[in-house]
Formats: sequence, structure tokens, C-alpha cells
Amino acid sequence: HVPWLEPDINDAIEELAGQGVKGVVIVPLGFVSDHMEVVWDLDTEALDTCGKLGLAATRVPTPGTHRKFVAGIVDLICERTAANNIADRPHLTKLGPWYDVCRPGCCANFRGEKPTIAGADTTVGTGHDPYPAAAPAAGQATP
Repeated sequence: HVPWLEPDINDAIEELAGQGVKGVVIVPLGFVSDHMEVVWDLDTEALDTCGKLGLAATRVPTPGTHRKFVAGIVDLICERTAANNIADRPHLTKLGPWYDVCRPGCCANFRGEKPTIAGADTTVGTGHDPYPAAAPAAGQATP
């Protein structure tokens, strides 16, 4: 059994009520769309807990398919599908475009070097297989 993230929202709501808090705003930060977990845990259980404790409560909606959220995702995709020269990529903030590949030496693996999928040492798409199949044993036919 692996415990879920803590504190449980219902426990946190009870603790807040015990501290004299009169209302809560529930924000599902870890989710981009409503689904059964959000609806059950927040809209059902958490709001029921608030009702039983006499707390005012509201849940902030997830971004889901809101046009500004979707437009932001499109902008991020466009940044990463432009030419590979990061200096030429479009960006909407003063921070510039975000790197989507590790630069050499960025994420050193102290357990030994292995090719990466997104790093500068990638062989993906080059036709080079970094993990070739083992050679057949003596007397075995090759596939």
C-alpha cells in the first residue's frame, strides 16, 4: 500500500475549522481537467466536509479546455517545434524560450553514461541503436 499525498484535504479542512477559519477555497493545482478523482474528492467529499463543519467553500475550476489555457499550450508547442536554434525560437515572456533538451553535462548520471532521449547526446532518429541485440550464441542462426 502506497499512501497518497498528504495531508488529506478533509483532514486539512477539519484542522482549519478547528483554528476558527470560516471558509476555504479549494484549488486543484495538480490537475488540468476535471475527472472522477477531482469531482469525487473535491466536489463531493471535501465540500460535504465543509458543509458538516459549517464552512463556506468553493472549488476553483480546472483549466480544462478554456481557450486561454489551450492557447498557452499551443504557444509552448510552437516554441519547441520551431528551428532547433533556441535563440531563434518565439517566446512570449522576457525570460526567453525555455530549453527542452538538456545541454551536455546538465544531468550527469553518476551510475554511468547512457544515451538519453532528449539530451544533446541523443541517438534517437539517427538510425544508431544504443542498445543492440545480443549476438547469437555459437551455432544459432541470426534472425
